[in-house]
Amino acid sequence: MIKFSKVKSYFTTHHDTLHNIYTSMKPVYAICKLIGLNTLRIGRKGELKQHKSDYFYFSFYITSYTLLSVYSLFRIATNENNSLVINKRLIFIECFVMMALTLIVTLFTFLARGTLIKSFDMLSHVDVSFIKAGFRLEYKQLLKRSYLIISFVLFSLLARVPVMLMTISADFIQQIMLFVSALIKAFSKYQFVVLVLQLQHRFGKINRTMRSFFSDNKQDDKIPQISDNLYILCRLHYKLTSVMQKINSAFSVQLLVSIGVSLFDVLFQAYYLYYVATGKASFVTVPMIVCPIVWLMDEVVEIYLLVYACASTCEQANDTPSILHELRNNYFHMDLENNVQSYSLQLLHQKVQFSVLGFFVVDYTLLYSIVGAVTTYLVIFIQFDQSSNSRNNYVLTNNSTC
Repeated sequence: MIKFSKVKSYFTTHHDTLHNIYTSMKPVYAICKLIGLNTLRIGRKGELKQHKSDYFYFSFYITSYTLLSVYSLFRIATNENNSLVINKRLIFIECFVMMALTLIVTLFTFLARGTLIKSFDMLSHVDVSFIKAGFRLEYKQLLKRSYLIISFVLFSLLARVPVMLMTISADFIQQIMLFVSALIKAFSKYQFVVLVLQLQHRFGKINRTMRSFFSDNKQDDKIPQISDNLYILCRLHYKLTSVMQKINSAFSVQLLVSIGVSLFDVLFQAYYLYYVATGKASFVTVPMIVCPIVWLMDEVVEIYLLVYACASTCEQANDTPSILHELRNNYFHMDLENNVQSYSLQLLHQKVQFSVLGFFVVDYTLLYSIVGAVTTYLVIFIQFDQSSNSRNNYVLTNNSTC
């Protein structure tokens, strides 16, 4: 096999690359394990596998979350203090949606663990091919990205949850459930994001290597070597696309629920901000104004990071056929042109995108759709609220006249 560069292959076995992939995402998956979203374990031989104890792990978390959810919802329904700020029914619906998210994401993460293990296994085999071809994969750089995500999540939770607790009446158990629900909503996206960033890194390696061939356009003796290298790169691209599809299928349900809840949260917090800012509440405090603003900012960043990871990875993957066409125009060699045309046609027919159960594609259009949906429903809620107030004022006026 032709080497691209004289790089020593430090990790050439499947188990070595699997260990490095998992280690580069370990900060995120360690917290996922603490909250019931990760049953993956590396065995003594360096392999990921399912254990019988996974069922006890899942049963413990799903039972705990169910009991905590029932208790929290009961307390919200019977607590009259929260209704002083905003309608208690809205608070109950918001908390019910968050707790339903907790149970659904935990359940489907457990059910999809086999697909996730298969994704890791496929990616580790791709990394073996990368390293044998002479690539150096920056696992430490990917680990730094994981730490950055962890830092942002913890900072946002420390800023968001305490402010929210100042605006609603909640006991210690409810506070725990609120904190856990916020964690699960965030990490249902972020554990997917760190995996997608792994693919982005590898697609970028392929594209940069292909672009490096442009500098050799006057050296005809290197054309056979370039043809062989292109074959290897296109095979790696195809394998990465297969991994991408497997990862997408493993997280589809969790992403659908998580994005739906984020949409509901943005709508609820926007309406809450309108309700407080327009003086409709019986009293207004600084935390009551700060809470929806902080929550909205956090939701926007959370969705943006998800969209950015998916869109940038798809852009890298879909740029490869264009680079191949540029390479074909850079050389005047019949065999190379035929090979490039064959590879580019195969890649063009394999359009790369992240889809959530076929309902929508995760790219920048998702942001526009969310903004449009929130704006539309918020206007409807405000109009409904104003019409209700007008009707109540009309009734009060008639009663006072009588």
